[in-house]
Amino acid sequence: MTVRNMIFASAIAFGALFTPACNKGADGKMEQMVTIMEEMGTAVSSANGDCTKMGNNLEAFANKRGDEMKELKAWADSAGKDKEQAEAMAKGMEKYKDRMAKAMPAMMDMMKCADDPKIKALESKLKM
Repeated sequence: MTVRNMIFASAIAFGALFTPACNKGADGKMEQMVTIMEEMGTAVSSANGDCTKMGNNLEAFANKRGDEMKELKAWADSAGKDKEQAEAMAKGMEKYKDRMAKAMPAMMDMMKCADDPKIKALESKLKM
């Protein structure tokens, strides 16, 4: 998976996470996911375009939050299969849309280093 695809897949996964939270009282899961997205964005943007620093930042982030991200992805995948929960997603996204909108540009900055070997090596750890 390329860095570009990883970013887009992450954005889609984040959206999928919002569905069950409203319907099943899992607002904490949504908050957790948005916080992770914000932290990843900070790891990227704080590198100021330096791919080595970005790779180091993302590696530290993945080591800290990787297991949590896998758990949330599994939760979102299973919760997203429920039609009722899918309908609740639209409502849930409203609460977090501003924070997501602020985090996404930083995530997109990862594209600047898409060809960096360290960033490529981290793709599987950062996939949501």
